[in-house]
Amino acid sequence: MASSHAKQLDSDPRLLSAIPSSESLHPTGPPGGPSLDSQSQIPSSEQPDPKQAAPHSLLFPADFPSSQLHDLVQRVFSFLSIKELLAFQTINKAFHRELQITLKSQTQINFGQFWAVLGVDRIPVSKFQSLLRSPQLRHLNLGYCSYLRHDFLMSLLRAIPEPEKLTSLNLFYCLHISDHSIEEVVNLLPNLQKLNIGRCVRLTSQALQSVSRLSFLTTLILRSDVALFSSRSTLPIFKSFPVLEYLDVTQCCMDNESLAELQSYCPKVEVISELKNRACDFKESSKSKRGVS
Repeated sequence: MASSHAKQLDSDPRLLSAIPSSESLHPTGPPGGPSLDSQSQIPSSEQPDPKQAAPHSLLFPADFPSSQLHDLVQRVFSFLSIKELLAFQTINKAFHRELQITLKSQTQINFGQFWAVLGVDRIPVSKFQSLLRSPQLRHLNLGYCSYLRHDFLMSLLRAIPEPEKLTSLNLFYCLHISDHSIEEVVNLLPNLQKLNIGRCVRLTSQALQSVSRLSFLTTLILRSDVALFSSRSTLPIFKSFPVLEYLDVTQCCMDNESLAELQSYCPKVEVISELKNRACDFKESSKSKRGVS
């Protein structure tokens, strides 16, 4: 699986093109190549001053109110993914400035679209840290980032200005995340309300012990194709989740007896498993939409 990802990375340079380089993050913009700052098709007398170029220089009248322009650009940016946003910063310095404003006000970031490159050795973590600038960040999605390892993950989380305010974290299918990783996540993000560690195949009951210290956790997704619960003695851990409302234990190798015992420890929790709902699907089930996205 790793080799197929690597082949895709090598064969599709577009996966790398959206990640900011140190040059593109510099206020002077990326070196070389055409941009709105160098309008080769416009006579030099009509070219806007590169230092004053604005996103509306070719789209709106010169007297278009700058306050309305800023609101309009930010409104458009709010509908775009991180990968799409990054494409704008290479246009000119004005778009680059607008992007920095957007990044500093993001409440959620989805890195899942970078699944084939996030964590790859040749892509430094700093390229992704630069996107985690918002003190308002509350939701971080790293789902399907199967190359992600402990050091890379912790470097990302520590780059968040106020990590203790993060309330939602998705680590679904992060194959290299370990019990130690979860322990440090819990220490760094004590106010998590939603956590998805489904298909993190290296996790054991020790990870559950760590997660049980999240006193505000309301949603926990443990979908796994391995025996996350090493024995029945692990089940009483769920007495320690004071506000848990939703628990997905599909494919956690639980029989009916274990499931009944689990439910007895947390009677008010909505428990989803293949034994109770064989049609339950992580992506499509309406119930799972309450999980971390």
